[in-house]
Amino acid sequence: LVDASDRAAEQTRAQALSHQVSELLAEKEKREAFSAELEAFAIAVSHDLRRPLVTIAGFTDLLAEKHRERLPVTGQLFLDQVRNSALEMRRMVEDYLKFLKSNHEQTAQPAEVDIGQLAHDIFTDLSRRPGQKPARFVCATLPPAWADEAMLRQMLTNLLANALKYSSRKGLPTVEVGALPGEGAPTFFVRDNGVGLDLAKAAKLFEPFQRYHDAAEFSGTGVGLAIARRIVERHGGRIWAQSQPGSGATFFFTLPQAAP
Repeated sequence: LVDASDRAAEQTRAQALSHQVSELLAEKEKREAFSAELEAFAIAVSHDLRRPLVTIAGFTDLLAEKHRERLPVTGQLFLDQVRNSALEMRRMVEDYLKFLKSNHEQTAQPAEVDIGQLAHDIFTDLSRRPGQKPARFVCATLPPAWADEAMLRQMLTNLLANALKYSSRKGLPTVEVGALPGEGAPTFFVRDNGVGLDLAKAAKLFEPFQRYHDAAEFSGTGVGLAIARRIVERHGGRIWAQSQPGSGATFFFTLPQAAP
């Protein structure tokens, strides 16, 4: 009788646990479906915002080109403000779309990547951007990485662009790309000699739309590091930062060295 009673109690507990698991899975599916619908809606809205923003930016450019001199000084200031705001909003929409799509792009196609050569190419492209201050680039001999090259290019572009931006106030901005010695998966880094930041006040540094520096100091939308983190994590790696105010910043990240 005792064995039968124990078996009945165990069966009851198992049924209760099975029911609880089923409810949790159903709730998880509902949340995932809602999240997918929300992201799809955000992407659609962002796409729809592109057209009027392009129109506003285009017509303000034409107005500035053909009629700027006819406007009084205050009118020229107002026109510049409209142009800058339209461009900033356009950058925000583009970055928002990049962030939303960073988790839904096609399956990664990893291969062996010469990360040193890739960093050289990206830095050269960034150095040619209009208004970019001349900077010194240091790149050590790096081990290969096993990654999707297109994704890795996006991630490195974000890190190197940040390094150039936040070191732009130095007499000679310096950006360094290297790797830490050690066995196993290599740890790469991107270092600058810029303004740095207090990490104790930057707990959400890798969260989307979180900015440490005010937009009046440095332009940006606060999405680049969030995208970088997503890309690194999709490759099974991790990313973190070391920095102090006034002493530059170093961003470390790990990537597989060979095919799993």
